[in-house]
Amino acid sequence: MAQRHVLTAVMLSLGGVVVAAALGLFDVEAAGADLPALVASLGFLLSLLASSWLLWRRPEREWYDARASAESIKTLTWQFVVGGGEFALGSGAESEVRSRFVTRLRELLEDLGGVGTSEAAGESQITEAMSTLRGAPLGTRQAAYRRGRIEDQRDWYARKARWNEKRRKVWAGLTVAVQAGGLLAGLARAFFGLEIDLLGLAAALAAAITAWSRTKDYAELAEAYSVTAQEISLLGAEPVPGEEDDWAGFVERAERAFSREHTLWRARKGQRDVG
Repeated sequence: MAQRHVLTAVMLSLGGVVVAAALGLFDVEAAGADLPALVASLGFLLSLLASSWLLWRRPEREWYDARASAESIKTLTWQFVVGGGEFALGSGAESEVRSRFVTRLRELLEDLGGVGTSEAAGESQITEAMSTLRGAPLGTRQAAYRRGRIEDQRDWYARKARWNEKRRKVWAGLTVAVQAGGLLAGLARAFFGLEIDLLGLAAALAAAITAWSRTKDYAELAEAYSVTAQEISLLGAEPVPGEEDDWAGFVERAERAFSREHTLWRARKGQRDVG
């Protein structure tokens, strides 16, 4: 939801400027007023309101925190249910391990209180299915982790890498097309007497497309997701540990690989937000 709000506001901010530039090409008067200019002013007003809301409300911080919260909770939960990392089986009395999991979850939710979680962490967060899987034999937990976590994450990152790469190419092509159109429009106006001034519209479109691509980070995400998918594939190719202690270390290492991309993503977004 937070991501949708951010992207909608960005689209309104950029779209308002493009609409204003497009309407600047026309000259229609009615009741003593220039209607295109009036509508163009409304476009600038829409852009101003959206930009002001983004600067004042800064909803992108909620977006970043929401993603960090979700991923951190997934990491804790998977470690707990398969007996990995700090929640390894035999690392202490089961009641103490469950209490430690709940405490870690509560601390996480308190640190990310701005996300607006609806339910406090407690024993109710440990479902029957989680307890059943945690009490299952090592082989069952390993199969569940490989299928539900490693393979799922590998496929997700590979799919998102392809998705972002396709969109990077599409938006890069649009940028080149608009810039070429602006070049042709300028030459036509300079040497062939073109009366319509398309230069302002082309400049506004090119700037809007560039800003939108920068907001979505298609190129950076395609590369980051591709690298992460390859790293997870290598992880999945490792032999399955046969002992609980080795298994706990394997899960911890795997979750560290997953969280690395999320940490870098949030750092990139945070630096962009500051800049």
